[in-house]
Amino acid sequence: MTISKSLSTRESYQILKRMNEWQHELDIRHARTNLLDFTTFTKKNYNVNWHHELICRELGKFVTGITRRLIISVPPRNGKTELVSRRLPAFLFGKNPDAQIIACSYGADLAQHNNRDVQRIITSHEYSELFPDTYLNDSNVRTDSHGSYIRNADTFEIVGYAGAYNCAGIGGAITGKGMDYGIVDDYFKNREEAESPTMRDKLWDWYQDVFSTREEGDGSILITATRWHKDDLIGRLLKKAKEDEEADQWEVITLPALSEENLEPYDLRTGPDQPLWPWKFSYEWLKKKKANLTVYSWLSLYQQRPVAVSGNLINESQFKYCSISGDLLTLGPGVENKKYILPQCRIFQTCDPAASERSSADYFALGTWVQTPLNELALIDLIHTRMEQPKQVPLFKQQYELYHPITQYVGTKGLGIGLYQSLKNEGLPVAKIEEDTDKVSRFITACDRIAAGTIYFSETLPKLPDYKLELLDFPKGEHDDRVDITSMAALVVIEHPFPLTNFSLSSIATTKSR
Repeated sequence: MTISKSLSTRESYQILKRMNEWQHELDIRHARTNLLDFTTFTKKNYNVNWHHELICRELGKFVTGITRRLIISVPPRNGKTELVSRRLPAFLFGKNPDAQIIACSYGADLAQHNNRDVQRIITSHEYSELFPDTYLNDSNVRTDSHGSYIRNADTFEIVGYAGAYNCAGIGGAITGKGMDYGIVDDYFKNREEAESPTMRDKLWDWYQDVFSTREEGDGSILITATRWHKDDLIGRLLKKAKEDEEADQWEVITLPALSEENLEPYDLRTGPDQPLWPWKFSYEWLKKKKANLTVYSWLSLYQQRPVAVSGNLINESQFKYCSISGDLLTLGPGVENKKYILPQCRIFQTCDPAASERSSADYFALGTWVQTPLNELALIDLIHTRMEQPKQVPLFKQQYELYHPITQYVGTKGLGIGLYQSLKNEGLPVAKIEEDTDKVSRFITACDRIAAGTIYFSETLPKLPDYKLELLDFPKGEHDDRVDITSMAALVVIEHPFPLTNFSLSSIATTKSR
């Protein structure tokens, strides 16, 4: 006969305690070797989706040196920065306290924020359980003049080791510092930066001449971003890799918000239109987001496929209107409208010239724009007609006398250069707009400003319905002259913004006509 003896409460407690201790030790062993386990150990509330497992697997290869060049592009708010810019550097220092890391983002503020987050992880109790030999100076130390290990918002050093973390905004000072691991996370702040050829060129020059030259002989580079433009840093790196087999060859992970017809082998979704992270961004939420965005913005930001599209780029519901009375500009109808007096603003003009009065020729278009202190745009006058070039110069002079714009911008492609020279000879404040990209790419910036509600159109514009139709039909419509002057205006605001710090938001509501 078998006699069973039940465990006492104390014995049960001791067994449960030992089991929890064993599990904790097992968790520690896993967290020391696996980035995802490290993440869930140091951030208990981290919600893991399959794409986080995928990203951590690829980052694991980056840590060990199996992958020396890695690109990851993910839609906004899908956990990229938590893994790449916060957990990864801390994990790297735990594995190798002598590691040299340089981490860069679009601005110094964001880079420093990530720096502080990495420091918080390293100084946490959970981290000290995993990597007790990796720790920081207790106090904020700006320099090492007394032999102390540096710890501040730009740099921190691992006490007792050669390891150091340096951060900077894109274009910031990293010269003189080396890196075993280079991380660039989100290199564009917004659409305006991404659509500016000047900003894209500056980013490319900085990457080639500054960032990549900080790499040690066996270093590794990680680029993560939400794609804004096909000619962004990732686009240029992949183009260079394709054209030159001797150039860096990249391992690429691309994760669209909604799956498409052609799934990559690493994508676990089973068909099209399946959300990436369904319990955070459901199919219904993503479809609504898609409906509220331009086609271009959806494809680039959410699908990570920034290509020029053929079809309507804006919706009629996105048009906003303004009115002008004397020196008072009112943006938007209703109670919540904004009012500015014109002396607060800048007035400029944009022109897409034409060469003939023939019915088959392109139109001459000249728009007069008001740029508010908050960098909104208001189109207050528009001339759209067929006109030979000799008649265009007197018209420019007439429009200058009427509005006194600070600059009259002229597209100089084709015959525009001749008009520009004639206007310059007349002493008018003329400037060239270089049309060095295709029309669709140039119009994208204006599309996003229209969608964001920062471009307004006077309700009294001549042939306003025709103008709207031209914008709505582009790039499939018959004409694009008014599209061009709208694209120019959006570019002017990007290249010549009002400094927002010089204008108080409260002054909008109190603005009165003189």
